[in-house]
Amino acid sequence: MDLLLIHWVTGDDLATWRKMENAVRSGKVRAIGLSNFYGTDYDHIVKNADILPAVNQIEHHILRQNESFHKRLDETGTILEAWAPFGEGKAGIFQNPTIRTIANKYHKTPAQVILRFYLQSGVVAIPKSSHKSRMAENFDIFDFSLTVQDMITLEKSQSRKGFIWLVLRGEIL
Repeated sequence: MDLLLIHWVTGDDLATWRKMENAVRSGKVRAIGLSNFYGTDYDHIVKNADILPAVNQIEHHILRQNESFHKRLDETGTILEAWAPFGEGKAGIFQNPTIRTIANKYHKTPAQVILRFYLQSGVVAIPKSSHKSRMAENFDIFDFSLTVQDMITLEKSQSRKGFIWLVLRGEIL
């Protein structure tokens, strides 16, 4: 198996982590990681692990970049994998004027700009789509690069509207 994750904090996660480490040692699993582990829950695993998490899959998108936690993951060598990299298409993410302006500059779609932003930020993004045209569009991000200024602009594009949407969903940490 390529990657095995603990999907959610349950309470006895360190015991589960130890079993997953044994699976790596025995050659049954190549890498292990976490999903939905933040703050002290993440730190508890890292401080007690023999094998550090390769990945932590968390909700991450342009309107919720969680920069300080992303830096914490970088410090421990854990790759951030974005769950809902397009924010589930809510909060006007594809109509966001900042993203659209940058997309027009490169003759790309907002989705392509967002995916390119993740690629250049070292974030793994696996967007969900059942439409072949969108799948093809999502792969068409390797023929351009965002400038440093574009990256800075997108890093600052978290909006109050997006923040309010996340509060209403009860997802602000």
